[in-house]
Amino acid sequence: MVPELTDLFEVMLGTGMRRGEALALHRTDVHLMDRKLFVRWTLAAIDNSELTFGQPKTETSRAWISLSPRAMTALHRQATLQMNAHPPGGRLEGLVFPKPDGAPLRPH
Repeated sequence: MVPELTDLFEVMLGTGMRRGEALALHRTDVHLMDRKLFVRWTLAAIDNSELTFGQPKTETSRAWISLSPRAMTALHRQATLQMNAHPPGGRLEGLVFPKPDGAPLRPH
């Protein structure tokens, strides 16, 4: 399995996040030092083609989630992979689990 997808599944299992919530997770919503993340967005495919970011499914889904050690490891690994893919001195921005070009993965 692709390491990026392994990390995605690890975070989903370790946090209880829905697929669209995990795919819409932005770096600015991950607070590794505090061992938590904030669910702010969800990603959906409209008519199975256009991708759109929206609010989470329920109001209670828009919340802080504590991170397990395994989820922390997966998020650290993703940060390392993205830092290695960009020039030194770059800043981690955008999605936590993007395609190589930075675009969102499709939620199917």
